[in-house]
Amino acid sequence: NLSVGGEYTDTRRNDEYRNPEKYVESTISRVEEYGLSGFAEYSRQFPIGNLSLGVRYEHVTFDYYKDGVHMDEQSRMYGNWFPNLSFSRKLGSVRTQLSYTAKTQRPTYSQLSNNVTYVDRFTMQRGNPLLEPCTIHDISLVGTWRFLQLLVSYQQWRKEIIYWGDPIDNGNSMMMTYLNYHNRPTLNVSFSISPAIGFWHPNLNIGVKKQWMTIDGIEFNKPRPTIRFNNTFELPGDFLVSLDGLFMGKGNYQNLYQFKNYGTVDISVRKSFLRDALSLELRGNDLFHGSRNYWQTYFGSIIWEQTNQWDTREFSITLRYKFNTTKSKYKGTLADECEAQHPQSVFFEIVGVEEALHQQKAVDGKGQPTHQPQKLVQPHQPGVDGAAAEQAVLQQGGSQMVHQHGQAGNAFQGRAAEGKARAGKCVVLHFVRPHI
Repeated sequence: NLSVGGEYTDTRRNDEYRNPEKYVESTISRVEEYGLSGFAEYSRQFPIGNLSLGVRYEHVTFDYYKDGVHMDEQSRMYGNWFPNLSFSRKLGSVRTQLSYTAKTQRPTYSQLSNNVTYVDRFTMQRGNPLLEPCTIHDISLVGTWRFLQLLVSYQQWRKEIIYWGDPIDNGNSMMMTYLNYHNRPTLNVSFSISPAIGFWHPNLNIGVKKQWMTIDGIEFNKPRPTIRFNNTFELPGDFLVSLDGLFMGKGNYQNLYQFKNYGTVDISVRKSFLRDALSLELRGNDLFHGSRNYWQTYFGSIIWEQTNQWDTREFSITLRYKFNTTKSKYKGTLADECEAQHPQSVFFEIVGVEEALHQQKAVDGKGQPTHQPQKLVQPHQPGVDGAAAEQAVLQQGGSQMVHQHGQAGNAFQGRAAEGKARAGKCVVLHFVRPHI
């Protein structure tokens, strides 16, 4: 089975940053980006298992203009090859897959920009026009037996983009920026169990993430455990009850150390009417107000300690009605949506890329198909419900994945996933009452 294809993207972006108080420079910028990619993938079934191999080439050019002047340092041209290889086999009742993939994480426009953003009177932020793309090499082994799954994933993050801070104004303020770190190996091991016990559908995931990183002779190698326990109860009368919990243990991520454990608990009750066309949901997020981050960040001569207490404990009522729902089939993929980039956010915007990547693998054990863009999408902003803190280490994660990594379907298949979707229109009324 041989699959070939290609994509073309054309992105234009205009930004206007004005600061009448003149704390920082006002700027007007424009970005023009063009991307052309092609892929080829071959898969074949052998008596001992299924083999799939492929390669994708991406050529990306973007030009950056500041106040109408072309900026050579921020303008870039990339040409990259991304191979992948996977072998899957069924050993008795156990399904296994061994895979290798190569991906890239390119710096965003804001990370390359020299523009200074005012955060507060102690903090400024700017990009680094000398940043280089990060390359991620991933070797994963997945084993599945009935409702049990084991994942072991080893990655090397070469020239990874990390957050960094330098003192300014005689040490009274910090200038936050970005640096390339030469190589950060990581190991992720997770075990999940998801049986169906009558009306109860539990999903327990236990994982640990270990990295190897040294800066100025200081090691950041402490593993970080994660436990996620989600429960769904299908009750008579079209009632659906969910009770979800998350625990995040102490440990290192990049040049950060989480020095306290924390966790969250969410609950929801959903009632369906009119064959699921109408539904009413009552939800309570972060019931015990446990969504807090405790971090120490190493910046060379400075250790930055930060405690975040998110206003995520809330109760909501959602009334949803779907019009003209019909079953339809789709086939195809979406073009890379991250090329538009996002404006420069404040403080630790890049953390969480690796977290979401591992979470996706832990859920479905699948990699990214060759035909999909090999770009890791960074979160635009923190989430608000406190249900997935591991997806944004210094930001509050949401119950949905902030980082979109691939799509469902057979692992490493060189064609778009084909499935069923609901087409139609939907009206949603959503009422939220925060409780502090």
